[in-house]
Formats: sequence, structure tokens, C-alpha cells
Amino acid sequence: KRIAVAENLDAKTADQCFVAGLLHDAGKLVIAYGLPDQFRASLTMARQKKIPLWQAERETLGSTHAEIGAYLLALWGLPNSVVEPVALHHRPAFCRHEQLSPALAVHVANSLDHDRNAGDAQPSSSHLDHDLLASLNLADRLTTWRRCGDNNEVRDAVSR
Repeated sequence: KRIAVAENLDAKTADQCFVAGLLHDAGKLVIAYGLPDQFRASLTMARQKKIPLWQAERETLGSTHAEIGAYLLALWGLPNSVVEPVALHHRPAFCRHEQLSPALAVHVANSLDHDRNAGDAQPSSSHLDHDLLASLNLADRLTTWRRCGDNNEVRDAVSR
């Protein structure tokens, strides 16, 4: 939501970004609870191969937490404006938009959050879709978006 607010997107889109961001990893809970052995195998594979968890899930399960979470949210009747960003938060280029979309906002926020929490580990920004950001003329916004979590002005606007 902070990225959407920083880009002056309308309030409805910012709220969609917030809900999608909140629920983007719901599929991890489904897998961890329903298929704990496969979840552990995916975590181990991701760590050993140094690949993103969603890629390890694809190899291990044939699907990803993003797709599983989106499916569940669709079954619950959430709108496509929330389901799509959840489904595509690792592959936002599959979402056909010519500007910042909720899927791209969640993708960027997720990656930046992983970077912030990685410490000395490999940053996940290498998993950012830099080509998509460049094609939408948004690559230069990354610095601003990185500061969104620390920017009181944006935080205050989001909390209104």
C-alpha cells in the first residue's frame, strides 16, 4: 500500500495492494499445514540450490504457494483485484498492465521486505523483475520504494 500511495494511485487500488500484500503468502500456510513433508522438501531444495522457494515448490509440488493461495482466495470469493496480485506476486509480468499494478506493487514490496530481512544473506532483489520495471519506466522508483517503510509521511498517509 505504501508503494501505491507513494505513486499517487487511487485509494481503491492502494487498498487492493494492502489486502493482496497481507494475503500474498497464504498459500505457504496451506502447504505447510496440508503437505508438511513437501513443504520441508521445498524449503530444503530452495536452500540447497539457492533458488527462490516458489521455484522449489514448482519442482516439488508442481505448483507454487502463490497459485495455491490465489486459488483459495478465489474459492472464498475475494475479487480478482486481490486474487491476481497474490497469484502473480513472483511473476508480475504475466499481469498485463502498462503501469504500476497491484501485482507489481506486491512483487516489489515482497522482494524489498525479503532484502530488508536477509541481513548478510543473498538479497532477493536479484529476483525483482527488473525488465518489467524498466519497460514501465519505473526502475528509478526503487530507491523511493525502499524508503517507503521508513518514510513517516507515507506511513501517515497509509494509516488515514
